[in-house]
Formats: sequence, C-alpha cells, structure tokens
Amino acid sequence: MSRAQNLFRLQQIDSTIDQADIRIKEIKALLSDNANLRKASALAARAEQNLVTARKEQLSAETKVKDQRIKIEQVENTLYSGTVRNPKELQDMQNEVAALKRFLETLEERQLEAMLVVDDYNEQWNEAQKVLKKYQAHAEKQQTALTLEREQILSKRADSLQQRQQALNSIIQEDLIVYNRLRKIRAGVAVAKVEDRACKACGSTLTASLNQAARSPSQIVFCDSCGRILYAV
Repeated sequence: MSRAQNLFRLQQIDSTIDQADIRIKEIKALLSDNANLRKASALAARAEQNLVTARKEQLSAETKVKDQRIKIEQVENTLYSGTVRNPKELQDMQNEVAALKRFLETLEERQLEAMLVVDDYNEQWNEAQKVLKKYQAHAEKQQTALTLEREQILSKRADSLQQRQQALNSIIQEDLIVYNRLRKIRAGVAVAKVEDRACKACGSTLTASLNQAARSPSQIVFCDSCGRILYAV
C-alpha cells in the first residue's frame, strides 16, 4: 500500500470513531434530558397537590355542616324538651334555630361547591396520570433502545480502535505528524480522495502533474486549495 493509501485507511477508521463519539454524546444527552417527561411529572405533581388541597377543603366543609347540624339538634332538643317555659326564651331559641338552619344552608352550599371542585381536580389528576404514564412508557422504551444502541456503538468503536492500532503500524512517524495536524485544522478530515481529477473534499480541480503525483506510492502530496493529503486509486 502507498503512503497516501495507508493514511486514507487511517482516515476511514478515524471517521468511524468520530461518528461513534458524536452519536454516543447525543445518546448521553437524550438519556439525561427528557423534557416531555419532566413536564408531565410536574403537571401530575401539581394536579395531585390541587386534589389533596381540595379534599382537605371538602373535609373541612363536611365537618362544619356536621357540627352545624349537631348545634341545631341540641337547640331543638332543649326547645322541645319542656324545660324552658319562658315565652321570651322560647322565642329566642326558635329564632336561634332558624338562624342556625339558614347558616346550615350556606354551609351545605359550600360543601357542594367543595365536592364539585374535588370532582374537577380528580378529573385533572386522572388525565395527568394518563399523560405521565404515556411519557414514562415512552421514556422507558427510548432508554432501552438508546442503551442498546450505545452498547453496540461502543463495541464497534472498540473494534475500530484495534483496527486503528494495526493501521498505525504501516504509517511512518513523519506522515502521522502531518496527518494529525491536518485532522485538527480540517474538521477531522486530513485525507481527501481524488475523483475525476478533483479533490473530493473541496472540489478543486487538480493539475495534471498533481493528479499524477497523487498516485505515487512513495510520496504524499497535498491539495493546492485545501491543503489536505491527496489519495488517488
């Protein structure tokens, strides 16, 4: 194999490793950042808190209605027990019972409103739970798929690293230094293939002499335009 061909083979392996690293980084970001699940979790938590608060208010309303009915019953028991004979006191007690019953109606209305609020928040909670379970299932499925993909990529990357080590054995140190320098300044692509007398990386047409030199097995030549190492079959 020519010097340029050896470098081109190394370039192919390094490009495969680069692509693997990019995808592994993307997978890591996807696994750690699930905006839809976080939003659904927040909505479900808010719906649950609203429901808990509404149920407490409903319980408080029910307790007040119960206590009011007990008061009415106590006053009525005293009123009809016969122990009170003073007409003025009897009238006052009757007025008190009437007032207690009017307030009971108000409390019962509040109780009904509290029940309706609970029903509304319960419906919202049920809907939030459905959405949350949907995104949890999706996240779990996605996590399983991405984890499997990452394992496969890591396995192939390990194979590529072994191939890279083998490829390095055929490259002289001088060429490797040039290759690594070009990789840094040319977006990871140090070697460009020659197709139809043009550099495939930048599209620049090669002179006849440069095109011929790119086929030499004993030297490496560079594109006049982009400076990459040229490899021609």
